[in-house]
Amino acid sequence: MKKEMEKKEEISLIKEEAKEVKKEAKKVAKEVKEAAKAAKKTVKKEKAAVKAKAAKVVKKSASVKSAKLQTKVMVQYQDREWDADTMVQTVKDIMEYDLKLDPSSVKKIDFYVNTEEDRVYFVADGDVKGSFAL
Repeated sequence: MKKEMEKKEEISLIKEEAKEVKKEAKKVAKEVKEAAKAAKKTVKKEKAAVKAKAAKVVKKSASVKSAKLQTKVMVQYQDREWDADTMVQTVKDIMEYDLKLDPSSVKKIDFYVNTEEDRVYFVADGDVKGSFAL
């Protein structure tokens, strides 16, 4: 009987220990869950910060791209003068009204100014050729 009693006490102690271990496991599980939530929030904040920095970099690189060299070309002959913008607009008008082409698709225009002939020759996108008087 004494052995049975000892076994019952031992079982009781084991059950108590099991309850304590269970409590501790729940406590640890809760802490892990809270830590995971905190980590998730931190990751979310870091992700937002990275996105914000990336947006700043993109914006800065766009402004660097737009800060390209600006030039102005003037052609003077006798008592007349033309700027590059006027010559570009003249070529676009010739393409649209005389050649019936779409001037908005032009990517490159090469100009050849011949003051002896009083003419400006042009080649648009390598295949559209023409000229106009100065």
